[in-house]
Amino acid sequence: MDETEKLLISISEKTNKLIGRNIALKSEIDVFRIKIEKLENFLKDKNVEIENLSEQNNILKISKSIKTEEGAVDTKKKINELVREIDKCIGLLNK
Repeated sequence: MDETEKLLISISEKTNKLIGRNIALKSEIDVFRIKIEKLENFLKDKNVEIENLSEQNNILKISKSIKTEEGAVDTKKKINELVREIDKCIGLLNK
């Protein structure tokens, strides 16, 4: 076997190894894409849960503040703020 044939065989073997490695990496990328998608969905669920808990926390704060006289004033202020915010939203919807 001359030098050229040996070189061609070597190149062919290396090419086959690269093709195999490429296939393996593509399947690994697919696995990671699936994991990323699952993690993104998990993150969305947790963000929704955080929002819900935050709303519940605000409701608890308001209900606690109603129980005290000082809290009643704060609660009235908060309610007025919410009413103004709702009015703004309605105004924007009417445009």
